Amino acid sequence: GFFSYSPLPGLRVVSINMNFCNTENWWLLLDNYDPVGELQWLMNTLDLAESSGELVHILGHIPPGSGDCDRTWSHVFNQIIARYESTIRAIFLGHTHGDSLQVYYDPDDNTRPVAAAFITPAGTTGSAHNPSFKVFTVDGGHQDATWSVIDVETYNMNLTEANMEGGTPDFSLRYSTQESYGITSLTPASIDQLVLNMATDESLFKKYELNTQNTWSDIPDDWSCDKDCYKGSLCRLVTGDSSNHEPCDRISAVIDGLQR
Repeated sequence: GFFSYSPLPGLRVVSINMNFCNTENWWLLLDNYDPVGELQWLMNTLDLAESSGELVHILGHIPPGSGDCDRTWSHVFNQIIARYESTIRAIFLGHTHGDSLQVYYDPDDNTRPVAAAFITPAGTTGSAHNPSFKVFTVDGGHQDATWSVIDVETYNMNLTEANMEGGTPDFSLRYSTQESYGITSLTPASIDQLVLNMATDESLFKKYELNTQNTWSDIPDDWSCDKDCYKGSLCRLVTGDSSNHEPCDRISAVIDGLQR
C-alpha cells in the first residue's frame, strides 16, 4: 500500500511503496512507468498538500537513484519531486544498510538542487555493518514551523564488543552531521555544496567515509580510495534520478580538475 497522514497541523507524512520501482520486481517488465497508479496518487496527494498549505515528509525504502530502482520510475519520481519542491521538506529512505544522503536536481538545470533524502542505516547488520539508527532534529512544533531537517545524529552499536563476554548491546553517538561537517543547515543547497566541498577536500571526504562506514571505529591503515572510488562515492550522493548521469558528471569533472 501507499498512504498519507497528517500527525500535526501543517505537516503531512506520505509513505510510498518502493516495491513498484524495485528492479527485482519482474512485473515491471509489463509496466514500469506507473504500476497501480502510485505516482499519480503521489502527485494528487502533493497537489492537495500544496493547495492546503501543508508541508510534506516522504517516507520510502529504496533510494530512487540507486540501481535497485527502475530508471523510468526514478525519472518520473524526480520530476514530481522537482515540481513540488516548495512543499516537500525531506525524504527519508533506507534499504542500503548504509548511512548516506541523496540529492535531487531540477530536470532542466542539473546544478540546482530541489530536494534531499536522508538514507538511514539499519537496526540489523547486513554484510559487515553495525546496527545503527538516526535521530532527526526538525524545525516543528510552533506556528511558523518549516518542518525542515536541522540536524541528524547517528548512533550505532559495536557488534564485536557486544558479543564479547560480559558485553552489552549499547548504542552510542557516532556523529552529528552539522558538527562533523561544519555546516549550519541541511537544505538541499547546503548538501549539494557539501558534496562539492568533499570533491575538492580529501580530508573532508575521508571524514564522510569514516562517518558513514559504520563498520569502522577509525579509518583502517590500509584504507585507500583512488579516483574511480572517489567519484563513485560522491556520485551516489548526487544521483537522485538513476536515469540522469549529468549531476555525477559535474562532480567527476571537479575531481578530474584536481588531477588526482
